[in-house]
Amino acid sequence: MRRFKRNESGQSLVEMALVLPILLMLLLGIIECGRIFGSYMELQSTARDAVRYAAVHNIAEEEDQAPAILTSLIEGRLVLLDPNNLRIEFEQEESNNQKDKWATVSLEYDLDIIYPFIGLITDNTILVLNSEMVMRVE
Repeated sequence: MRRFKRNESGQSLVEMALVLPILLMLLLGIIECGRIFGSYMELQSTARDAVRYAAVHNIAEEEDQAPAILTSLIEGRLVLLDPNNLRIEFEQEESNNQKDKWATVSLEYDLDIIYPFIGLITDNTILVLNSEMVMRVE
């Protein structure tokens, strides 16, 4: 009795059709997580620069101009982020011993999620990133 060779030429195509969507979802998820992490790092760096500027230059003495000064400084430092989605809060307070003053800059950014499957996990297509930095006024 003669055995015929099995025809396995379509097997790799079927395997690729099953595995390729999973690999693409994984790759796009990694890219989106990298974008979120990069945006968060930029937000933290910008908040740190802004509070350092506020602490060194003591901009709280110019109360009416302080928000405008910080806004222009922060918007000039943003590379990846859209300034329209950014909320800025600044306050300067004195400590209990009246010797030290502390400047606080809080940034809140609404990041649009591009990859739709992350929206399924968070139940939202917008991720809110927060950064708050505090520094002693010199």
